[in-house]
Amino acid sequence: FILNIMGRSWVATSTSFVPDFGTFIFYFYFYLAGWLVFKAKHYLDSFMDHDHLFALLAVVIFTANYLIDSIYQTTEVVALVNSVCVWFFLFGFTGLFIRYFSDHSPRMRYVSDSAYWVYLLHLPLTAVIPGLISDWPLPGVLKFLVVVAGTVSVCFLTYHYFVRTTAIGQFLNGRRYTRNLSDISPTTVAPKDSGLEPASEKAGY
Repeated sequence: FILNIMGRSWVATSTSFVPDFGTFIFYFYFYLAGWLVFKAKHYLDSFMDHDHLFALLAVVIFTANYLIDSIYQTTEVVALVNSVCVWFFLFGFTGLFIRYFSDHSPRMRYVSDSAYWVYLLHLPLTAVIPGLISDWPLPGVLKFLVVVAGTVSVCFLTYHYFVRTTAIGQFLNGRRYTRNLSDISPTTVAPKDSGLEPASEKAGY
């Protein structure tokens, strides 16, 4: 419905600092869906009901759509296929992660806590770093690996030292965390007067 209003088969990537209303609405829709799931966490286990089927359908539909020449399809049909595919990916992968990665892991919890910051920071880095190394006499694959390694390093270093225990982390995640992995446990209790909230009240949340 949103894509048809925009008259596109998929959302455009904006290169302007002025927000595009259609793009904003598109991404806000997914944000709203995530917020609703967060408010109804007791339904999370239902994502496992058809997780394997949804993930398989997503891969099959995505692959078929990639191989089929889109010039023989209308914009509405392509938009419908893309929309169905992305929701199958979301439902399928969410269910698979709940099924196989719900056990508590300090390292995975750390990565999960950093996700919002990494999400916000990675995009400008993936634009700036390729520009800085564009003249390097290296194969494209090696340049790609440099961009990935540089982006990951900057994202996690800045999260660890400038976000995790600071007001930025509290603003993004609703609480501050300690930097020590050994402090991350399902029932972590923050030290008195430390200003740091428990790392988790329940594994995975």
